Amino acid sequence: MSKLLSILSFHDLNVDVSRGVIRAGCAMMLVNVCVLLLATPASAPVLARLQLHLHDSGYIAAVTLLVLGGIRLRTLIGIRLKFWTSVLVLAVAWFGVLSAILFQDLQAFTERQLGNSGNALALHLAVSAACGASFAVLWKIAIATGTTRVAPLATIAAIVLAIANHRLLPGDYPGVHAMAALCAGLVLAGALSGWPERGFTPQRLRLPTTVLWAALAVHAVVVRPSSTVSSLLAQHEGSVLAPFLDAFRAVDTGDDRHLLGEGEWFVPRGTLESIAATLPPIVGQSPVVILVTIDAFRADGDRSPTRA
Repeated sequence: MSKLLSILSFHDLNVDVSRGVIRAGCAMMLVNVCVLLLATPASAPVLARLQLHLHDSGYIAAVTLLVLGGIRLRTLIGIRLKFWTSVLVLAVAWFGVLSAILFQDLQAFTERQLGNSGNALALHLAVSAACGASFAVLWKIAIATGTTRVAPLATIAAIVLAIANHRLLPGDYPGVHAMAALCAGLVLAGALSGWPERGFTPQRLRLPTTVLWAALAVHAVVVRPSSTVSSLLAQHEGSVLAPFLDAFRAVDTGDDRHLLGEGEWFVPRGTLESIAATLPPIVGQSPVVILVTIDAFRADGDRSPTRA
């Protein structure tokens, strides 16, 4: 029991958490590359497919480097917390992260089901708090399993979750997909942290590897993908950062002239003369007109008081 608590509170130096995080990032990249190779239409241009993999892998690299930065910062500060104190700190940190990524999903769900913004806020806080506490405990347990025989089973379960994340809830709930990807990454990092080194990433290669990952992450986050690549990313729910970056990059200027242009048909005609009907008439006295439109709104948008 004392050894388990030592591992859970990060006091066991034989458990290299950073190494597990790096391996988890590599594993998540490999899973997504395989899924995207199989799921991307063959008609997609080769350059677009390459950029798709660069952006998707860059997103994973960015998240991995953020986690590594947090671990490194904690090491530099030299904070040594007891088990339950560290769980509480992790729970608060995860509460902040999950509150941000689950906000839109929970708001839309609550508005459709309950139709009350107060209920939406209460549900958002409750779910984020519960998930934050669960992630904190899961992270501790995952690290503990890295030195046991359960590690291979945990690794398989995490990979299955990462693959299933591409198929479940298609086209909706980006926050839930991000949470599932984080969950899979946490379990992988913990399960792989206890595996022996065996010469993996020699010391002389660690700096070039870090620079490569940083370049990949900066490219994915800073460089806006083309419309073709954005469309391909939107088809894969496992590319969890894409919808959040798209929402961040979107700019609402309140002025539609750059979209509609200033042609005569977009100018108010309240003060202009009426346009006479064309001759001869296009239709008869009692025509049957079939209007075909493309609905650009959610099918359940009428159920939401704010979107009705």
